[in-house]
Parts: sequence; structure tokens; C-alpha cells
Amino acid sequence: MNNTITMEQYRSVHHYYNEHKNTIGLERFQYQGTTWQWRPEDNALVVILPSSAQQTPTTMSKTIGEQRLRIDFNPSNEDGVYQNKAKVAELINEAERVKREHPDPEVKRVAALAATALEEGCMWLVKALTAPKPVEAQDLKA
Repeated sequence: MNNTITMEQYRSVHHYYNEHKNTIGLERFQYQGTTWQWRPEDNALVVILPSSAQQTPTTMSKTIGEQRLRIDFNPSNEDGVYQNKAKVAELINEAERVKREHPDPEVKRVAALAATALEEGCMWLVKALTAPKPVEAQDLKA
């Protein structure tokens, strides 16, 4: 049995979980024929494999970009938070790849700076996405 989960599959089930977690709770749930469970201690969704395949759940390992952005952390449950973190995580992964593969120390330095700037930029974007909505003046006339 192939236990590999693509990043796209993980993103899809993560999006489903965020959309439905108030109705499905934190218990195991089915998505496209696979059993999943939220593991708060791992801060991740895990696949629950049939007992014939494996006795313990397997987690989808996160990329360096996803780890740095804490991609699963979204207590506000704002729609755009996960999607934007995923996009920025891909850019951080690319900067890390350049840093790892390029022989020039100057290129490694600027790639590291890019990764840090992306991480910080994502933080500010999440702050903007989760900012409270302003109260309209007419809403105060109740």
C-alpha cells in the first residue's frame, strides 16, 4: 500500500477540515475515502490507515516553509489565512532550495534574507486578514 500523500491532497483535506470542523469536531472524519484526525499535539492532520496497513497514524511531514509559517495555525478560521500561508510557504521553499544548491556564498546570503522577509511579510498579511472589521457608524445607532 502506498502511504504517500501529496501536498495537494493534504491542502485539500486541510481546507475541508477548516470549512467543516465546527460540524465534524476533532474526532476522526472521512474525506474522499480516507480517515483523518486532527492531532493538536502534532499541530497537524493525520491519516488513519487501516489496521491491516499500519497500527499507528502517519503524519504528512511539512516543508520548511510550512513549518516556519505554522501553516496549520489559524485560530481565527479566516478563509484566506491558510491559502496565503501555503503560497508564501512555496516561495520560502524555493529560497531554501536556492540557498542549499547554489555554491556562491552571496547568493546563499540573499536567499536567506528573502526567506526571512517572506516569513515576516506573511506574518503582516495574516495580521491584516484577521484584523477586526470596523464598526459602521450606523451600527452604533441602535
